[in-house]
Amino acid sequence: MLSRCILALALVAGTPGVVITQPQLGRVTFATSGRAEAQPSFLRGVLFLHSFEYDSAARYFRDAQRLDPNYAMAYWGEAMTYTHPVWYQQDLAAARATLQRLGATPAERRSKAPTAREKRWLDAIEVLYGEGGKTARDTLYARAMEGFARDFPGDHEVAVFKALALLGLSSTGRDVPTYMRAAAIAEEVLRDNPEHPGALHVAIHAYDDPVHAPLGMRAARAYGVVAPAAAHAQHMTSHIFMSMGLWDDVEHANIAAWEASNRRNGHYTQWLAYAYLQKGRLKDARRFVSAIVQAATTDPSAYNVGYMNSMLAAWLVDSEEWSDPLARFASDSARRAGTPGAFRVEAIQLDFATALAALRRSERGTATRLRETILTRTTAAQIGGSAYVPGLASGEIMGTLLDALLLAQAGARDSAIALARAAAEREAVLPFEFGPPEVSKPPYEVLGELLLEAGKADEARIAFDLALRRAPNRSRSVLGLARAFAALEQVDLSAQQYSRFLANCSSSDERTRDRDEAEKYLARAGKH
Repeated sequence: MLSRCILALALVAGTPGVVITQPQLGRVTFATSGRAEAQPSFLRGVLFLHSFEYDSAARYFRDAQRLDPNYAMAYWGEAMTYTHPVWYQQDLAAARATLQRLGATPAERRSKAPTAREKRWLDAIEVLYGEGGKTARDTLYARAMEGFARDFPGDHEVAVFKALALLGLSSTGRDVPTYMRAAAIAEEVLRDNPEHPGALHVAIHAYDDPVHAPLGMRAARAYGVVAPAAAHAQHMTSHIFMSMGLWDDVEHANIAAWEASNRRNGHYTQWLAYAYLQKGRLKDARRFVSAIVQAATTDPSAYNVGYMNSMLAAWLVDSEEWSDPLARFASDSARRAGTPGAFRVEAIQLDFATALAALRRSERGTATRLRETILTRTTAAQIGGSAYVPGLASGEIMGTLLDALLLAQAGARDSAIALARAAAEREAVLPFEFGPPEVSKPPYEVLGELLLEAGKADEARIAFDLALRRAPNRSRSVLGLARAFAALEQVDLSAQQYSRFLANCSSSDERTRDRDEAEKYLARAGKH
C-alpha cells in the first residue's frame, strides 16, 4: 500500500503512530510503495543523496533492500549514488550491478514498481545507465527527467533531480544558462519547502560564481542549519562565501564540515587552509597543510597526494615563505613526482608554486627544470586529440605564467608582461571554476605585479581589479591594488585597499612584512 512519508529535521513519520528519531538532514516528501519498515531507511538515504553523502546514502538504500528485497525504489536510490553529476563522475559498472540485483532486464525491473510514478523513476535511470557514452546518456537522462517533471507537476523530488540532471550536462565547464535553469527550479521548490536539502544544494551550485553568488546567500545561510548532520552540506555553504570573499564564513563552514567528517583531511581542510591564508593566519594554515603532508606520506593515495599538492602550492603562493621547510619539502615532492602517467592539475599546481619559490630564491635551474616538467605533463594530456581534459587549460596557463616569470627574472620585462597578459586573457574566457583558484597564483595578479615592477602602476591597477573580479577579496590582489594606488599617489584609494587588506588579516596569528607595510602606509596617510 502506498504511504506518504515525510522526513523532517529531526523526526520521520513512517507508519501511523510510529516516530523514529533521525539525524538532522533536511525535509523531503517522497511517496513510495515499499514496506513500512523499510521506508525510513529509504528516506534517510534520499536525504544523504541530496547532500552528496554518497557512501552513507548507499548504506541506507541497501538497508531498505534488506528489509524489503523487492523495494524497487531502494535499488533506484543505490544506483543513483554511483552518478555524481556536478563532479562529472560515474561508476557505470556498480550502478548496473545494483539494478541487476532488482531484476535481470529493464522490463523485469519495471514490473516490480507498483505505481506509474515509480515506473517513471526506473525508466529514467535505465536511460542514465543504458547504452552509449556518458555524455549522450546524461543528455538523454536530462530529457527523460524533463518529461517526468511535465507529467508530474508539483512533485518536488522529480523537480530537484531534474535540476541536478541539468547541472550534469556541463561536462566541459560551467554553462551559465543551464545553471540558471536549474536555479529557477530549485527556487520554486524552496518556496514550498525551504528545508529541502536538494533544492538548497542545487541553488548553491547554480549560483557558485562571483557574479551570481549574492543570489545564493539565502541558500548558503540556510543549508548548514537545515542539514547539520551532513558534512558536505556544511562545506557547500562556503562555495557562496568563497565566491564573495567572506573569509570568516569560509572558515566557520569548513571547520563544521571537517568536524562532521570525523576530521578527515582533504577537501574541507583545503578550503579552510586557503581561508586562513587570506586571513593572514599562517600558523593555522601551516597546521592543516602539515596534516595533509603527513596523511600523504603515510598513505600516498591519489586523494591524499592531490590535496597535498594543491595545499602546498597555495601555502607557497600566499604565504610567500619561499625558504620555509614546507617550501623545501614541496621542492623535493615536485622532484620525486617525475613524469606523469595520467594528467593531474594538482601536480602542475605544485610544479608552478615550487618553481615560483625557486625563482624567489634565485634558483633559476630548478625553475627551468620544473617548466619542462609542466610541459611534459600538459603534452601528455593533449594526446588523444580534442577530448576535454578538466584542468588542462589551467595547467597550460601556469606553464605560460612560469615562462613569463623566467623572462622577467632574465630581464626581458616587456616580453614577460606580454606573456602574462596572454595567460590572463586566456583564463578570463574560461568557465569559472569554484573554490580556491585552480591557477595557484591568478594570472591577472601575476600581471599586476610585473606591471608594478615595470613602473606601469595605472595598468597594474586595472590588472589587480580584474583579478579581484574573478577571485573576490583575495588578499594578495587587494594588497597589489593598494600598492598600485600608492604608486599613483591616490592616497585615499590606496588607504581604502590597505584597510581592506588589514580587515582580512584582523585575526592574523603572526606579524608579516605585508601587515607592517599596510599599517605604516595608513599611519603616514593619517588614516590609521
